[in-house]
Amino acid sequence: MADDIATGRRFRFVASASETGVATGPTTARKVNGGVLVKGTKSFNSNSGSAAEGYASVSAQLEGSTSLVTALIPLDALAVRLHGDWDVMGMRGTQSQRITYDDVFVPDGWYTVQATRDPLLFPVAQAGQAIIVLGPAYGALDAAIDYVRASTTPTVKIYDSIQTDPFVRRRIGEFRIKLDAARALLMELVRAVENADDKTDIAQLMIDALSAKTAATSIAVEVASGIVDLTGTRSAAAKYNIDRFWRNIRTFSQHDPKVDAAQYFVGGYHLAGEVPGMEVYVRV
Repeated sequence: MADDIATGRRFRFVASASETGVATGPTTARKVNGGVLVKGTKSFNSNSGSAAEGYASVSAQLEGSTSLVTALIPLDALAVRLHGDWDVMGMRGTQSQRITYDDVFVPDGWYTVQATRDPLLFPVAQAGQAIIVLGPAYGALDAAIDYVRASTTPTVKIYDSIQTDPFVRRRIGEFRIKLDAARALLMELVRAVENADDKTDIAQLMIDALSAKTAATSIAVEVASGIVDLTGTRSAAAKYNIDRFWRNIRTFSQHDPKVDAAQYFVGGYHLAGEVPGMEVYVRV
């Protein structure tokens, strides 16, 4: 990998973690001389479109222990099978296909072993997902505002212009306020993670992570759909490319489609002090 970086070879990382819907059970790693053998199938492998350019970060259960292995595997390695079966809107280009690892040898130095899962992994992952949807949501609103400012067509004839339409102004204000509120929750979560120590209340941090991620996802989807109401049919023209925000946000929001479950857990915490284990919410 260092050679790839030094020589400027194109490469990218693939998140190979999810085992949702896999009938063969969890991916395992077995100790052998000089490394481990990784065996199993991952159902979701984002950005795995080209084997020649990819390194997969593969999570696995170390056989005979409770420890977790994270292995770095080149996708063009022997015994790696890419199934090419991903056909979901917005993700076809990244080929988030199934990948099977048939006793792939991973040499020492290309994997790590952890006795337990880092408790900060969950809030960090939720923060990452919030960032991914909030970014294009802000982009969608900016694009809509630019379109409205440049438009000479009123929404309805009783208004002189789209810029003076009270509905348009109210919706822009509403979207901006909600986006900023979700971002504030996210920044509060990130600060808590950054300052976490052995005295940190992990249960509270998990609930804060669910709150921030859910707020970000909900408003991002609302903005992505709502800008169509703001800008009207003409804005759907390919030259504006505004619809890409809806496609990207709507698609990624299904990556972890458990907003109702998250709200249920947050409510259970505030009502009864109940906190789900990470394994209940995250299916890997």
